[in-house]
Amino acid sequence: MLWFVIILLAFITAAAIIRRRARAIHASGPVRNWSIPKSWAVAEGRHEGKSVATRFNVALRPIAGRDEFPDRLGIIAPLRHANDRGFPNRAEIRELDAIEELIEKRMGGGNESLVAGVVTSNGLREFVIYTSNLEAAKAKADAVVREVTTHELQIIVRNDPQWRVYRTFAS
Repeated sequence: MLWFVIILLAFITAAAIIRRRARAIHASGPVRNWSIPKSWAVAEGRHEGKSVATRFNVALRPIAGRDEFPDRLGIIAPLRHANDRGFPNRAEIRELDAIEELIEKRMGGGNESLVAGVVTSNGLREFVIYTSNLEAAKAKADAVVREVTTHELQIIVRNDPQWRVYRTFAS
């Protein structure tokens, strides 16, 4: 019986190691060939005195701050139906989810831009994106703004080679 337990534990450990390796970033060679998984961490708390809800891809930690992605682009959706904590209602959440899917679709491909996280606070939702090609990312973000009719999206661009926003919320 003891041997059975030892073998079972070894099998479970090996399976966990294999699964963990499968989700690791493979960041060698050209950026477009990198394998970048998604592993989202969700948190809720307070930041600068305001309620905040975040969701960040913690699988990006090994590449946060790399030279390939020096710029941050934020697509901001001012909420139309924020509650007293500054968060959206259920109907608006569905609309914001559709916006996020569109952003993923437009920004994805070739790892040129990485949707790193989402921050909701104070009546706003910001989609946080790090990019290796700022001009292309701005053009894609402009296309998203034109396509979305449910919210008046805004775009902000910042040089953020240290990934300060990401490290503030995803660490």
